Amino acid sequence: MLDRKPLRNLKSDRWERKSWLLWRDRMETPLTTKDQRIRFTTAMRDMAGTWQVQQRMWPAAGKEPVTLPSAVAQRRLLGRLFIEEIMEKAPQAKGDAFTRVACFNYNGVNQQFEYVSLDSRAPQMMTEKSSGAEGPNPKADGGAVTLFGDIFVAPQWGEAKNAPFRYRLTIGQIEKDRQVVRLYLTLLTAEPGTEFLAFEYVYTRER
Repeated sequence: MLDRKPLRNLKSDRWERKSWLLWRDRMETPLTTKDQRIRFTTAMRDMAGTWQVQQRMWPAAGKEPVTLPSAVAQRRLLGRLFIEEIMEKAPQAKGDAFTRVACFNYNGVNQQFEYVSLDSRAPQMMTEKSSGAEGPNPKADGGAVTLFGDIFVAPQWGEAKNAPFRYRLTIGQIEKDRQVVRLYLTLLTAEPGTEFLAFEYVYTRER
């Protein structure tokens, strides 16, 4: 008898891929000119330095945010287009110590912005990429670049436990020594939830 399980899995995989592409296409605005790409990668180099960081977390759509302990981020430029960031709890802040490591670059080979992070408070590696040469979106988050992740399972987020989420990240441009990075989540259930702002980092450069 023909085993139809692989066929069902294949159809499911194709449906998930198609669903992801439709979701991505709705959210992104393409970066169409080389000059725009050069301006943003130049701004990315300006990210190097020491930054004070204010953090907020939203447990679910429509909920009030929770303010987390303030942090300090050390960013350094490696090579010409590679930012390494190490964020830790600020010395004067209350709460448990943590370390968050992130890398952000523009990959000239595949013409994508790429972002990878790992946080000791939730030790899952998060990886996001732009689609093609997408960059600053003037219609969203103050001209931010949007990067898309895949799916991850959170042991707990608000009242949801072992919940699968699709995610995307926006990295704002630096304006007056201030930059905002936001993480958006969409709960994947039998009835997919609405995307909501889940995490916000507000960076202020130390002078």
